[in-house]
Amino acid sequence: MKTKTHFLLTLLAVIALTPLFTTTSVFAKNSGLDLTNFRIGQISVFQKGGSTFSGILTWNPGINFTDMFGIRASIGATYLKAKSTDKFIALEYALLGTLTCGDFGTIEVGGGFQNWLENGGNRKLLEAGFVMPLKEHFLIFDQIFAGYAAFLVPGNLTHEIRVGVGFF
Repeated sequence: MKTKTHFLLTLLAVIALTPLFTTTSVFAKNSGLDLTNFRIGQISVFQKGGSTFSGILTWNPGINFTDMFGIRASIGATYLKAKSTDKFIALEYALLGTLTCGDFGTIEVGGGFQNWLENGGNRKLLEAGFVMPLKEHFLIFDQIFAGYAAFLVPGNLTHEIRVGVGFF
């Protein structure tokens, strides 16, 4: 339980403090360092014998090497329900290559790991997604995203669909 609490407090501290370090938005200028990119959304998880739906929060710092190419991390958490009705926290960390298609948006593809704490352990994660910048901010939101991830559980491939908004 200490690990879960520590992670959530660290994630909240990062969210609260990163605007102090940079105000660069990945969509304001498509080159350079972006430490203030966060996403919040809905995650649908499907696997043999059941499905669950929840919210997901990720921190997505990135570096754009050119106007077109970069890398981005995805460090996040979600609260899921298992087939047995047990609820658990899933933590993820991935590295994604990015291809920016002008003002249209960015394609992200990569992999990493997702850890279903106390319910499945740490497994490989492959993911792909699309992020589209909003022409004008809506409240604090400056992007929308949609994506797919495959949580590679031997004998029980798990599919994850994610949609939501990004900010900062």
